[in-house]
Amino acid sequence: MHKATDQFFRNIKPGDSVIVAWPDARLDPWEGYGRRGKVIQVTPDFAVVRSPAGFCFCVGKHHVATGAKIGLNGGASQCNGSQSGSLPAAKTR
Repeated sequence: MHKATDQFFRNIKPGDSVIVAWPDARLDPWEGYGRRGKVIQVTPDFAVVRSPAGFCFCVGKHHVATGAKIGLNGGASQCNGSQSGSLPAAKTR
């Protein structure tokens, strides 16, 4: 059965720079929740991102389904939990 969560990472490829917006603004990078980095692996269930500091973190489809957003750095589309699946990406700070 095809689920809405099956296509979250379809526009993201290894080597892409991404920005991640977690649903809880209080999450800190030292807790494993990175904010940006370069994608090193993409599977149907998660994307692995290497932060500028060198550590890796995962953004899973379960994160996206509960409010996390992963967007391509540079203004392309982003993945989120909505049925539309495509919104303008957030600008970098």
